[in-house]
Amino acid sequence: MATTLSEEVRQVQNPALGALLEWRFAFGYSKSRLDASACPLPLLFLVLPLLLHEETYRHIVSTRSTTGLRGFAAKFGTSSSNEGDILLALHDRVRSMRPLSFESLQIAYVSRLLAIDILYGTVFSLTSTFPKSQLSESILPLTRNAEKVGTWCAALTLPEIASILKVRF
Repeated sequence: MATTLSEEVRQVQNPALGALLEWRFAFGYSKSRLDASACPLPLLFLVLPLLLHEETYRHIVSTRSTTGLRGFAAKFGTSSSNEGDILLALHDRVRSMRPLSFESLQIAYVSRLLAIDILYGTVFSLTSTFPKSQLSESILPLTRNAEKVGTWCAALTLPEIASILKVRF
């Protein structure tokens, strides 16, 4: 049983999938900005902890694109949901998933999905075209939701995002 579970974790939490999700997040971010500005690098470290965590992902899926990050975060604070701790634990998930997020960023960079502007500490997608090979049906919703979260973040500043999600950059 433990071997099966660790294999499942390895399949879901792999850096290639992470690279794909970070790319779609950065694409959604830039696409939503009026000035098409690049995505601040620290935001990429939120992508995997948000999307690869069952409870937060469930709320991302059920939140409309137009609702935004504040509406998403508000779902955790309602007395009926009783899930406030899930959002408070995001910062610890960000820290524990930092190596995976960084390895994913490296793969996205080497694969020419993302470019890094080290002078400004930003990243931007080099392409908007989806891969020609067929993606698994289970991965497509993840990519759409990564783009949705990127869109949400594009409307806010880093301090606002940090405050809403209870994380520190």
